[in-house]
Amino acid sequence: MRPPFEEKLHPIPPKLVRRNGFGRALPTNEFWSNLLVADSHGLNAGGGEVTLSPYTVRSLPKRLEVSYGDARRVATPDAVTEYFNVDASFTAYSRKALADADADANATRSALLGDGNSTSRNVVAFDALSVLLQYYFEDDAKWMKAPLVRGSPYVTVEYQNVLPVLELNATVLAINGEQVHDMDPLAPWNELQTWTNSRFELETEVYGAGESAQGTGKTRQKWILYFDKVRTLQLQFANEKDYRPYNWRGELTTPTNVRLVDTDFYSGAARLAIIPQGASQQAVDALDKAAPIYPVGSSITTDVNAVNASFSFCWKTKRFPDLGEPNLKSTSTAELLMLANPHHAATLKSESDAFQVLGKFGHRTLKSNMTAVLGSCWEMQETLPTASFQEENVQIQPQYVEAIKVALANDSNYTPEAEDPYYFGKEIGRQARLVLIADKFGEKDIRDEILDKLEEWLTPWMLGQNGDHFVYDRSWGGLCSLNGLKGVFWMTDFGNGWYNDHVRVTPTKPGLQVAHSFASGVYTLDGGKSQESVSEAINAYYGVYLVGKSFKVPEVEHMGHLLLAMEIRGAQTYWQMPSASDIYEPIYAANKMTGQVAATKVSYTTWFGPQVEHIHLINMIPFTPITDAFLTPAYIQEEYPILQQQAFDRAVDPIDDRWKGYAYLDLAIIDPSDAWTKVQNMSFFDDGSSRTNSLYWIATRPAN
Repeated sequence: MRPPFEEKLHPIPPKLVRRNGFGRALPTNEFWSNLLVADSHGLNAGGGEVTLSPYTVRSLPKRLEVSYGDARRVATPDAVTEYFNVDASFTAYSRKALADADADANATRSALLGDGNSTSRNVVAFDALSVLLQYYFEDDAKWMKAPLVRGSPYVTVEYQNVLPVLELNATVLAINGEQVHDMDPLAPWNELQTWTNSRFELETEVYGAGESAQGTGKTRQKWILYFDKVRTLQLQFANEKDYRPYNWRGELTTPTNVRLVDTDFYSGAARLAIIPQGASQQAVDALDKAAPIYPVGSSITTDVNAVNASFSFCWKTKRFPDLGEPNLKSTSTAELLMLANPHHAATLKSESDAFQVLGKFGHRTLKSNMTAVLGSCWEMQETLPTASFQEENVQIQPQYVEAIKVALANDSNYTPEAEDPYYFGKEIGRQARLVLIADKFGEKDIRDEILDKLEEWLTPWMLGQNGDHFVYDRSWGGLCSLNGLKGVFWMTDFGNGWYNDHVRVTPTKPGLQVAHSFASGVYTLDGGKSQESVSEAINAYYGVYLVGKSFKVPEVEHMGHLLLAMEIRGAQTYWQMPSASDIYEPIYAANKMTGQVAATKVSYTTWFGPQVEHIHLINMIPFTPITDAFLTPAYIQEEYPILQQQAFDRAVDPIDDRWKGYAYLDLAIIDPSDAWTKVQNMSFFDDGSSRTNSLYWIATRPAN
């Protein structure tokens, strides 16, 4: 059933997808959503980076590019970045090239001039942890498919009756221990080196590693290329004319140095895996042993009660050689090799026999070293936070009560003025908090008066009768504000029309995959999908949980509770950087709080300002009963001195009153008495806060 709002079409419809092949709603904030959008100029559809961990890939019209970002990881006080640079590319050709003009048509070779000759590509399937990308050729019986699965230590492609090609943006030093000889790109094809095997170990030297994205350093890499049957590969060198950013068709491409070309047509799978720097022989053996089984799809199941949540990731698998339908029973559960991020590893059930934890092989992503796990199903458990409308078991000392009641009487007269969903949401949330505080103090008249006003203010939004009302976008299948959808600037209404900060509560939500939401919508960003203000996401799921509980809808209540728990784990793992954290390098971790977490970059900044108070406090607000679950006194003891030194004590343009009000609530976690005095002296509060809520927050701190 569609929402009862006016229907519109989005000015940026989804790319690389046959819209009628899927349900009404398409993901706008999944790890792979860059496949559905173009760049900021409306060009290069589907060419944005997609981070799979440990690899990041980029889908271009004729090729799938692969980057192992750890080779180009740069840490500074302002950011930790894993720069994208093509290490290898999968492509294919549906026909061979003649050896020479006079050769018989049957005497062929597979020398290629750059990119393959696929004619189009599309997203043909997706689920919780994967997306399937297919490249088409002029003959429907020929194709190349790429099941892009998060957490796989391999990048896998399936070929059907085409010539496989692996392009390398590197100097190739040796293949299977045999030194590579420099060859003239125009040398006769039958003089080029060939290798015959089903396993090819590639030793390369890549460029771009160093102190910046334009670094001139070099680093050695080792890769293993697996096929499901013996192949003969020929090493071809690029001609000078191949070095161009766009191919002769005008399509974006990446010039590459060399390519490994199959000498005959192939139907089967190929898998490429990095051997991380310093990896042990055990890691290489594990990669070899697990190579024949690969994931092509996934599912997530959950079982939630009031205290704990059990959930599982299960992958559909195929085995060499098998291009048929995926079968979960095609192999034992102890053969699929996958990699877990720190938040996954922390929740794996230790007593489960469905999988085996092997340890760290050296695969590093933005979010630290990954843990190798054998098994096509992971079983995990999360302890759920205590969450309710009111703080539980809290005693307010009598000397605070009168000041809170006076503030409540004054703040209850506030009337929201904003007409857009972002600022109106802040203002309406501000007043809704007063209802709960009034109820706590037995101020029923004030409580009921504000409740009546809330209904009056919200009704036009629910009926679509306000100016900037919600509309149903038939292109993507979501709700957007009218002005946001028609805005000439993508950040109109803070990006609402571009699906910025949208929430869709399902088990496929990124929270279960990456431990946090993505705020960025249907546009590409430097560093990939990104999230700022993790505390807003926490409060969003807190609200979902309370709605489900209030309306007695267990599915909504339980999913909201689980996503709330995972978002809190994400905040404490990837945003907060106490001294015990080893996620990021010390030079960056000294900031104690990160501003933005993207797929391949964390930044000490915000969209709206670079000041320390912006970065720290945007990832704390609003202060509500759930805040206790993710801001602990132990962490604030380390974090607040940064605010004091770099915001309050700043010589030029120190922190202003808007942010002071929030900073004092941060201080209250470790020194409520001092915070109370400071807030009492304030006369201005942000539109998302109030004197009442500030005093109430301080008065309910456990230290009291």
